[in-house]
Formats: sequence, C-alpha cells, structure tokens
Amino acid sequence: MPEPAPIPMSATLAADEALARRRRAGERVLSMAAGEIGLPVLPVLRERLAAAAAENAYGPVAGSPALRTAVAGYWERRGLAVDPGLVVAGPGSKSLLFALLLAIGGDVVVPVPSWVSYAAQARLAGARPIPVPIRPGQGGVPDPDRLREAVVAARAAGQDPRVVVVTVPDNPTGTVASAGTVRRLADTARELDLVIVSDEIYGDLVYDTSEPAVSPALHAPERTVVTTGLTKNLALGGWRTGVARLPDSEPGRAPAGNALLSGFMGTHKKKWGGETAPEGGEFTPPKWFFKGFGDWVRLPGEALNVPARPVALIEEPEVALVYVNDADGTPHYAGYTFGNDLCDIGLHRQDPGYNPYCKLCDTALTPWLFLGPPPRTVTGRVTIVRDGATVWEGTFDCGDDALYYRVQDMADHLFTFPAVRRPGLVNYVLLGADEASFHDGFRIADGDRVAIDVKSHGVAFENQVRYVSPAPSATPAAAPAPAAAAAAPERVATV
Repeated sequence: MPEPAPIPMSATLAADEALARRRRAGERVLSMAAGEIGLPVLPVLRERLAAAAAENAYGPVAGSPALRTAVAGYWERRGLAVDPGLVVAGPGSKSLLFALLLAIGGDVVVPVPSWVSYAAQARLAGARPIPVPIRPGQGGVPDPDRLREAVVAARAAGQDPRVVVVTVPDNPTGTVASAGTVRRLADTARELDLVIVSDEIYGDLVYDTSEPAVSPALHAPERTVVTTGLTKNLALGGWRTGVARLPDSEPGRAPAGNALLSGFMGTHKKKWGGETAPEGGEFTPPKWFFKGFGDWVRLPGEALNVPARPVALIEEPEVALVYVNDADGTPHYAGYTFGNDLCDIGLHRQDPGYNPYCKLCDTALTPWLFLGPPPRTVTGRVTIVRDGATVWEGTFDCGDDALYYRVQDMADHLFTFPAVRRPGLVNYVLLGADEASFHDGFRIADGDRVAIDVKSHGVAFENQVRYVSPAPSATPAAAPAPAAAAAAPERVATV
C-alpha cells in the first residue's frame, strides 16, 4: 500500500474552531459547518443511555446481538431487509467509513461536490481519490456515465479504483438523487466491479417525503455497504455511535474463522546475544507457527484455556500485525495491536517437534487497532496474581528495535505463501516475545491471572489461565483383527 500522504486539518473542524474563537470573543455566530443539529437529547433516550452507563465490560467486536438485531429492524422498517449477521457497529460512522476503505483497498471514486472527509480518508489510507461530478440536482451520486469514463481511464493509467462512495441524501448539496440515478449507479458499479459505500446518515432528514431517498443496496445488495448512525436524526454526535450493513454476499458473510492467527519464533535479540541480522545479507526466515483461527482469539477478561496437564506454561506479550487480504488475495497492512501468546514452552523443550501441540493454548488480543507502521519500541510490565496476591512481576520489550529480524523481511517472506493470501482472509501475525516468567524459574498455575501493561502505548489487559480436562474420546476402538479363515472373503463369480 502506498505511504499515507500528509493530511491537513478537516475543513469542517477548522471552521468549527474559527467559530468557537469568535464566540469566545463575544460575537453571535450561526454555524453552518458541522453537521450537528444542536437540539437537546430526547428525554426517553437520555434515560436509556443513562441506564446503560454501568455496562463497562468488553462486548463482541461487531456489537452485541441485541444491538445488531435492532439495527437490522431499523433498516427493515425502511424497506431494506438486512440479516443481523451483516451488521457491524463502531465508534461513529466516520471510523467505519475509514475502516472500509482500508479493508477494501484500491483507489476511491468520490462525487463532486462531496463531504470533505471522503477524499481525505482515501489519502490517509494510502489511496488516490478519483473525483467524478454529479448530475444537476442529483447530489451525492456520481454521474453514472462519467463514472464509467473515469474508472476506465484510471485503470488504463495504472490506477486501481475499487470503491465508489455515495451520499444518500447528500451532504453538502442537500439534494436527493432520484431512484433512476441510484439504479443506474448500481448497474454501473456492478459492470465495473466496484464496491459501493453508501453513506446514509441523513436518511431520516428528508424534507419532501413524497420522494424518499433510495439506497443502492436495493439494486446491488451483493456489493453495497450502507453506513449510518445516531448523530444526525437523534442529535447524538458526542456519543459516536455508528453502524454498517455489509454486502449480502459471500465476502459480507465471511465467518469469524476467516482469519488466521500465526507468528514467528526465536526473533528477539536476547535469543541472538543482543545482535541484529546483518544488513544486506541473505535473509534466512525465522521459524513460523500456526496458532489458530479468528474465532479462537480471546478478548481481555476472557479465560485462556490450556490442556489440563501442561509441562510449563509461559506468557508472551507480543505485537500482532494485522493484514487484510483484498478480493485478489493481496494483503494490505492495516495496523497493529497487542496480545498474550500463552503456550506450553515446557512441552516444546521436551521435543521441538511437539511445537504445534505446545501452541494449542488460547491467545488474547486487545480489541484496538493502532494505525501507522509497526512500532519500533514497545515496553511494559507483566504481573501474575494467584489467590489475590502478586506472585511474579517482570518487564518486557517487544518492538521492532528489540528483534533480531527486520519486520518487513519476515512479513514479505510470509506472504510469499499462497495459503495466507486467500481472498478476504485477515492475518494476525505475532512478531515474537521477550523472555518471561518461565525464564525466571516461575511456573504458571491453574487460575493464575496474567496482567499485561503495555506502558509505552497506554494499553493494559488481563486474562485468567484455566486448565481444561479433556472430554472422553468419541473415536471408536479399532475393529478386532479378522480370523484367518475369514481374512479372505469368498469370491462369487458374476455373469
């Protein structure tokens, strides 16, 4: 992915700051910059929000089942049938829009004129915005004929447009594209194999309801993402609540298992006498391991299950890089997070051939994505608590500067293998860990709580280790050996 370009301050935010300065100076101003209604919160809604204030536990990444079902009902009441499994919630529709551009990849077609953040987000994601004018009175939707011309020309020039962003109803023109224009846009996007990202956050604020806004998802459900939120129609901008409806197709319905968790071994400098790989030398890749699928990952606060009789467990605070494969299988780096790769190092040391078994322990990953390149410095502290008392503490260092290998070399080599370049696959790649409690002679026990404080990044999380006894085997015993006389069945001649 190209390097992100420097992005100036949003024109909307710059205008808001200028207006705030004038208000502080005593001037009376009317803001026509930010899309904020300025009305008080509805009393019944305020009560519901206040009642949920105590719900502070981590929830499902895509949103709670109740929320996703309610959002699907919202769209269904407006004529768009939606499976709750295709709904994703996030901290505002703006962040969801940006995440979509990162996940889909490629260059982005934006209508002219359009909300200032579309082009800025495309540039921030390392893509190039491709401006396409609207038709008169059809704001928010690029002219379908000019869209076709622009995409064909861009691809001939070596660009890679994959997304067209539309706004229905439109910001900033305040117009609503006709049903015919939206249908032609959907047909053109299908012809050009473009994903449609339809920003419909103003959908409930149409003045003339005789011609309601029509979503492109009605005409191209298999390639349309719809985003909305509570900011506009319910005046809840500060609550940052957004939702997205993913395409009603196989990529949109990708199971949680469509993610791969893996990592590298023996990468820390301490395992190489403090040295780093020589510059310019031939790259010899480190050992790699398969850790599990996406739905094997545990969140902070959840138990980390391990076999009931481990030899010797070790906690491993690590950086996890996140890559999202596009429809062609090309991996796109999205950012990084942190995790605890718990494993049975004692089993590995008994026999390195047992390493796949030793990795069959749960791993925790934090639910935050840090944007930007892999971190050079990551430092923190591990605390292990048993029966309410701290029984071991130690520091760790696991950033790029702490590794023997260069991160780019390791990642480039990993993605030479087709198995990790499957279309739509998300790869979580663990970079390698510092020495930990095991190397200090400590042994983790059932019920211990492992707390990891990544002080360099302000992230702290904790998980309890849980030994799990095996269930009785469901495999039947082998059949007894046949008697010698019956070993060779009688052959019957057929005509």
